[in-house]
Amino acid sequence: MKGRVVIVGGGPAGFNVARAVKTFYPECEVTLIEEKEDTQIPCSIPFVIAGRLPLEKNRYSLEKLKELGVEVRTCKAEVLDTGERKLFLESGETLCYDKLVLATGWKPKVLSLGEEGLEGVYYISKTTEQVKRILEDVKRAKRILLVGGGFIGIGLAGEIKRTLKGKEVILVEVSERLASGSFSPAFSRRLEEELTAFGVKVLKGTAVSSFDGNGRVKRVSLSSGDVLDVDVVIVAIGFKPRVELAQEAGICLTGSGKVAVDEFLRTSADGVFAVGNCRAYTCVIDGEEVNTMLASVSARDGYVAGINLGEPTVKAKGIVPFGITSVGDSYFGFAGYTEVALREKGRAFVTAEVETKDGYPSALKGVNPLKVKLYFDKAGVIVGGEVWGRSKYVPALVDFISRLVWERLSVDEVLSVQSVAFPSVTPSPLAQPVQLGALMAKKSLS
Repeated sequence: MKGRVVIVGGGPAGFNVARAVKTFYPECEVTLIEEKEDTQIPCSIPFVIAGRLPLEKNRYSLEKLKELGVEVRTCKAEVLDTGERKLFLESGETLCYDKLVLATGWKPKVLSLGEEGLEGVYYISKTTEQVKRILEDVKRAKRILLVGGGFIGIGLAGEIKRTLKGKEVILVEVSERLASGSFSPAFSRRLEEELTAFGVKVLKGTAVSSFDGNGRVKRVSLSSGDVLDVDVVIVAIGFKPRVELAQEAGICLTGSGKVAVDEFLRTSADGVFAVGNCRAYTCVIDGEEVNTMLASVSARDGYVAGINLGEPTVKAKGIVPFGITSVGDSYFGFAGYTEVALREKGRAFVTAEVETKDGYPSALKGVNPLKVKLYFDKAGVIVGGEVWGRSKYVPALVDFISRLVWERLSVDEVLSVQSVAFPSVTPSPLAQPVQLGALMAKKSLS
């Protein structure tokens, strides 16, 4: 393949598109457009805000792409003309392209309750300037309100309480459970218990109704009738895709407002692809669209689209929803569909819960408790799992369960899957939680 490739967006998806193109089609001219020159790695922003990670050590760099021969421009893409294959930039420049990739990412959902003009009210942003302001404000604050009991709110609450002693942290969640869309009631309760033990005040079943302050936020009123005095408010109620460029260009969107793509990540416009958080994803379990914004999946998209720009050969299959958060030394993770999602879909299922250790023998120093809950549909196919533990084995186990769900393995096949075992870093072979869970589920299904 020859010609010019233009990538709009320099996050994990756009970065890996550029890398893949330069790897497979080095003769191509590649231009990447990124609005902000100084940005942060989004996933680790809570660690920066809490003071565990220096701001300057979390900067996201595109220098590697420049070394590969990619032209990186800091500018905003304003108009896309797919008929003429032209991209118009805010600077007044016009870029002609042979292939274009939309990697425009996400933007935070906002409350729009008049907080826009108040200092001390923040939304999560990946710009270094914004993260620095939050960091400095949190350091000075005595009372911090976090709005949103999802993974980001939970992670921020735990990190701030662990690192910044003496801060009063309040977490407000509109639903009756934390991370209710991901975890079962039992796991949500464990999450709340861990946060409460850390000293976080958790208020559930209530929402912010208004902000009050003269230039700077002083109080927040809740739908429950409570009025809270606050110094800083950080709102993390979710994200939505940035699709304005695609929408105005007439590119087809899904009903949920995301860019529609085919199995090769091609959009409805000839020569235009979409990757990462701006595009729609379907779940491998049932083919239904799922709401997910994950750097790891975006990075995978980049490789797939970069190769497919030349000749469509790599299919981007659906995904397995998954996520991990932490409170102190506890890690909580899920993969696939868990209890709430399965009930909402009206799908019958069986579960198997296993409590074991993350190392062996159990008398060995550093061995911690580990809990796993697996979900199988009535046909005996694994559809999800939840994991709680106090070691970095949890992410590996979530990844392992995600792969089993991806492969659509039956309970018998899960039983027969091998897994590595080594003292101090994995469960005992006699209590491997996934295989033991499958054994229990098979009994329930018989």
